[in-house]
Amino acid sequence: MHKVNLTAPELRSAANVAIERRIDSIRRGLNVQKHVESHSWNNWDGEINGAAAELAVAKYFNVHWDCGVGTFKAPDVGNFQVRSTIYPNGKLIFRPNDSPEDIFILVICDTPVYNISGYISGAEAIECGRIDTKYGNKAWFVDQDFLKDIKDLL
Repeated sequence: MHKVNLTAPELRSAANVAIERRIDSIRRGLNVQKHVESHSWNNWDGEINGAAAELAVAKYFNVHWDCGVGTFKAPDVGNFQVRSTIYPNGKLIFRPNDSPEDIFILVICDTPVYNISGYISGAEAIECGRIDTKYGNKAWFVDQDFLKDIKDLL
């Protein structure tokens, strides 16, 4: 696991991006809560943690984070998709509409520390993930033990 500390200005930047993303989704009438465990429109923290996790990955790789809004299937950082959780033993979620060719990075959020747990390809996530229908659609949940060390991507 690789720790990335975000500064107050970095956290503020991530929070602002998250707000823009949420407002964009609400404006477009998208079901922004379909992948969030708490199905409350007041739960903006998942959006903020997701944006901060992306920023942490960009900081780790020392690459530009483009702060994308409305770019749902485009890579989050470089060529990578970033997934986040607040649970230390949380799992990486691979959804049916995700690309098996993409690389997915899991970040454990413990603000201001973001722990990059590892990565896996979408195809590998399907092979070793546990299928669950918790969020309405079938999804694969991948234990952190199956993730590869992020330093391999440097």
